[in-house]
Amino acid sequence: EKVLNLMQNGRELTSYDTALLLPICCISHDFAAAAYDRVGWHWHDEIQFYLTMQGEMEIWVEQERYRLLPGQALFINAGRVHCCHPLKPESRLWCLEVHPTALDEAGGALYRAYIAPMTECSAVNALLLSRNTVRRLSCFLEETTRKQPLAALRYRAHLLLLWQALLQEVPLQQ
Repeated sequence: EKVLNLMQNGRELTSYDTALLLPICCISHDFAAAAYDRVGWHWHDEIQFYLTMQGEMEIWVEQERYRLLPGQALFINAGRVHCCHPLKPESRLWCLEVHPTALDEAGGALYRAYIAPMTECSAVNALLLSRNTVRRLSCFLEETTRKQPLAALRYRAHLLLLWQALLQEVPLQQ
């Protein structure tokens, strides 16, 4: 099992990539090459996107089980207990953890109108993403592989487009 930086209550303390200048973390889990075979139960303040790159993954969020094939992605809302493990040994999973303040400052107009309604929605623990939203997630992934000037601004722009695509999948009251 992957060793996580957990508090006693199971909350993971996410380490952000300071080079990205935003409270986000990109993690690649290559289970064939890793010294671990699963990521155990935990939760965090960040929202999370999982994208299966290869193989098959089983992801549990609260009491719900999701099975992801290559090219499929899952959104996990902030504060939800979850774990994952590969169903095939060659499985690779890309994970994006985003603190909601990467999208807008807490208390800001965008935060109140578009971010808090989702992160505070008790009815949305996780969501299998549509092809359009997976495409937006893939665009963000591609962007992080390019080391270009003003990258943090490009990351935020891609994150906002990803969030917009996600909100179009969930009928929240505005």
